[in-house]
Amino acid sequence: EGESGINKLVFAGTPHLGAPKAFKVLNYGDDFDLRFLFLGLNKNKAKEIAQNMPGVYELLPSREYLTKTGSYVENNLQSLTYDQVNQFMTSDSTLPDYRNSNMLNLADLFHQSHDDWLPQSAQVFNLLGCRAYDTIGSFVIENGSIDINSITGDGTVPLASADSLNGEKYFVSYPETKIDHLGLVRDSRTVDLIYNLINSDDEPVLPAGISKTESNCDLILDQVLRFSTHSPVNLHIYDSAGNHTGLTPEGNIEINIPDSNFLQVEDNTFIFVPDGEEYSVNIDAYATGSFDFKIKELVGGEARNVIVFDDVPINNPELKASLSFSGINNITPLDLDENGDGQIDTGYSSDGERILYFGIDNVISDVNLAYDLDWIHNIKDRDSYIKKLNRV
Repeated sequence: EGESGINKLVFAGTPHLGAPKAFKVLNYGDDFDLRFLFLGLNKNKAKEIAQNMPGVYELLPSREYLTKTGSYVENNLQSLTYDQVNQFMTSDSTLPDYRNSNMLNLADLFHQSHDDWLPQSAQVFNLLGCRAYDTIGSFVIENGSIDINSITGDGTVPLASADSLNGEKYFVSYPETKIDHLGLVRDSRTVDLIYNLINSDDEPVLPAGISKTESNCDLILDQVLRFSTHSPVNLHIYDSAGNHTGLTPEGNIEINIPDSNFLQVEDNTFIFVPDGEEYSVNIDAYATGSFDFKIKELVGGEARNVIVFDDVPINNPELKASLSFSGINNITPLDLDENGDGQIDTGYSSDGERILYFGIDNVISDVNLAYDLDWIHNIKDRDSYIKKLNRV
């Protein structure tokens, strides 16, 4: 009978205008949160599967989304337009592969014909998740390193995308309910609400944290901490009770710190945790090079205080680093075990100063390292330097 034959239509966290997370799925992979369903979908396999799925391309932010929220990709300080994002996905040298240009064009046509659709059903209801601090709002790409910014939403779909159709709206606040995108269709409170909306014409009694007024979703995100690493290292966060958020030795995502989350984009790892707690940070390398380590205090989704340990060298793939965090204004040095032998060798302050903890032993270690790296070519020179240092 067509849509006019539908009596009631209920949306729950629907990405009408798309979501930036689809950009991550197509370009860098994502497990679609299926770790929580114990299906164990590998993020790289998900990326491979997604490359020729029209529905995934249709989940990319549309032109109308960019009109409402602005650009969601910044590349080397340039905010990209809709067409520039598509060009980036099909030709940029920083990507290991390229997207299906035909699918991108079809997705554009799909949104141009659907984004102004108005349901003709007698009643339309819309459950909208908001204030989940880990909703991806935009990507900042600079010389291959990737950072992300948050936006109010349900953890997957931004509020601006879900709230693009007219109808009776029910705003579900994450801080009050802990209901995220998947929770909208599996938490008993929202499932009961959907049932009551369909089954009755009476106004439902709303649980705490769910409201028909947008003031419940006033676009203010709670204050959280975001730890991130960039380049070839794994990041682990532990709370004071020993709960861990990060990758397991098998490479699976573990999220045991209450109200935390884990995101990974290529060699960039992001862990969100509640502010006001004490944490232990562990970092372990898996290749040589260097890494950046950042701590951001996010207020309303924006970085208010930022600590950066920049270009920390990795001369040995067994390197491990650690830091005890008790507050953004009380940052201790980042301690390095440079060869993974369990002994702290050096430290780095947040202003880039290298700290030698063990005096002459550290200098001797550096001489040996310089020889291993062929910066000192002659073994007799190395032995001479060490002999003089031992005499000192």
